Amino acid sequence: MTRANGHGPHGSDSNRYYTPPKLTLDEEDEAEQRAYENRGGKPDRASVKSYILREDKVIPRRDWIASGLLLRGCVTAVVAAGAAGKSSFMLALSLHLAAGKSFGRFKIKKRYRVAILSVEEDEDELKRRINAAARLYGFTRADLDRHFFIVRIKGTPTLAKSDKDGNVKPTALIRELEQCLFRETIDVVMIDPLVEVWEGVENDNLQMKAVLVVFRDLARRIGGACLIAHHARKGLVTPGDADAARGGGALVNGARFSFTLTPMTEDEAKELKLPDTETMRRNYARLTSAKVNYVPKAEKGDWFEWHNMQLDNGDDDEAGDFVGVLAPWIREQPRAGADIGKADKAKRVFLDLLRLHLQRDINVSANPQAKNFAPLIFAAHPKSENCGKRAFAEAMEILLDDEAITPATYTAHGKKYTRLEVVKNTK
Repeated sequence: MTRANGHGPHGSDSNRYYTPPKLTLDEEDEAEQRAYENRGGKPDRASVKSYILREDKVIPRRDWIASGLLLRGCVTAVVAAGAAGKSSFMLALSLHLAAGKSFGRFKIKKRYRVAILSVEEDEDELKRRINAAARLYGFTRADLDRHFFIVRIKGTPTLAKSDKDGNVKPTALIRELEQCLFRETIDVVMIDPLVEVWEGVENDNLQMKAVLVVFRDLARRIGGACLIAHHARKGLVTPGDADAARGGGALVNGARFSFTLTPMTEDEAKELKLPDTETMRRNYARLTSAKVNYVPKAEKGDWFEWHNMQLDNGDDDEAGDFVGVLAPWIREQPRAGADIGKADKAKRVFLDLLRLHLQRDINVSANPQAKNFAPLIFAAHPKSENCGKRAFAEAMEILLDDEAITPATYTAHGKKYTRLEVVKNTK
């Protein structure tokens, strides 16, 4: 190598003219390690080394799976009281990850392979919940194919247990599960609930910390993320309370991200200007950060609402099963003069619900034979304002005639489908 002044790279003025090639982060580490070994050192497990300030662009970005919620190599915990909705939340999140769709404010940029271990529900009930959530969100078989998995375990699903001295250790079963997850290249494993998959003392902080290490190691060994559902302690749970988890507080402190899921309170209903009735409040749940690293804490939390979905598994003698499904709640702006006749009311509510579903990337159809027939879906919605399927069907026909809404063709997974859309400038 020769410079313009005739000096080579090792000449007397070489440092003045010679600029080492830019190295990536890994290459710099390797170069420093080689230099250390050339000086007679050995690559030990522990070392102290000088830091080389790098350019920002060579530092890898955080490997988010769902921004602010799931990060590769980390554990996320969701703490909630019984029947608060943690299982429904996790299932809905799983379907969105598999389909590659963002879930509320949590951005999901591509499809991920998700496996869910649901210990409290049998497989038939899990199927009902999956189908109900898929119906609400408009997911098809193609959306989930080869990306959504159910973990099956024969016998007691103990993944970690403490010995007589209180030392928590992984079981042979979790190693077997790890191999299955690795073989299927799973990105996210969800465990619901924690209490069912380990044996030990919940009130022992050291044991709870050790349990978190077991599941963090699982996440790192499969190269994915782990989400754990855990029961809250008895009594009122304050949104975002880091001590809300049942047992030792080490669970929330040990997880990289922790959230509470709580029902709406009277004060929250008043703040949101909702009718303060217990029935109304039961329709909503709040996800609040109890601990976050790497991202700003969302102080207001994220609101979700319950939808009562009916499955098409009935017969002539008995109606199909109803299943509750959680979905992100997008608050609608109040309108003046709402009640101006049943027909106008049904049209207004139809348009509001159609906009709401489109915002969530949930497609509805004008085809009465379709499972996502708009009047059927909207009549089961908590914000139907008591409008029934027939009223919505009549409103839909009027809106189609008025060209306020229109069927639009879109392509998904190589196939063409039709959905209802709101025509621009429709009020």
